[in-house]
Amino acid sequence: MDPHSANPHPDQLPPLTWSYAMRQRAQEVIPGVFVGPYTMARNIPTLIALGISHCVLVQSTFEARLRTPQLAQHGIQVLHMTVEESQTQNVISLFPQFSQFVNQALAIRQAALDDQGPIDDPEVLAMAQGWNVHAPLARQGNVLVMCLDGMSRGPTFVIAYIMAKYALNLSTTMQYVQTRRYCVFPSDGFRYQLMEYEPILMAQQASIQGSTAPEKKRVVDSVADSGNASTGFSDRPTRRRREDSDDES
Repeated sequence: MDPHSANPHPDQLPPLTWSYAMRQRAQEVIPGVFVGPYTMARNIPTLIALGISHCVLVQSTFEARLRTPQLAQHGIQVLHMTVEESQTQNVISLFPQFSQFVNQALAIRQAALDDQGPIDDPEVLAMAQGWNVHAPLARQGNVLVMCLDGMSRGPTFVIAYIMAKYALNLSTTMQYVQTRRYCVFPSDGFRYQLMEYEPILMAQQASIQGSTAPEKKRVVDSVADSGNASTGFSDRPTRRRREDSDDES
């Protein structure tokens, strides 16, 4: 599916014209959910002005010792996730915790939009342009997901969340996310786990829809047999990650 010409999900935001400098900023991937590097946490007043009341910090043990932004002191709810950039790091088991946190935030966002309407302050909206905000900007409940460079660990969780929320396959989700943050490219270990996560989601969705056990097995088997199919991770992102690898180790 070409994300430029088809709607991969009902909350699709339009593709961005990418520039290298945008790597150092955050982008809104779905309404109310932003992805970016740690540097976005430096200006806490800006986060508050933009209605970012929830942050997910995806850090290695070493990174957490070096720097942990004091967001909670300013009323921002923070989910700390210890994730190593390692082939042996299990992330699938952490997806439910991440999803619960984001869902709680987005429920607050929707309530704020319903009760107060979107932010209409011209100065704040001008500031929001640098964050590539497209959806109505709620006064609270927006979520910022951060890892060191916003390329691998943080986006892995957002990709998994979108797959589950909109019942999308990995290829479609990955292509879409890259239209909003072009530099996204999970490491090999995380990419393989996203591939493993896809049949798990399909089986869960089949179960919710009331499928019989043989039908669920066929769903899982069909995905397992398509291991050589495209996953949306092309050679171009591979080269991009090599060029940017100095930012995340």
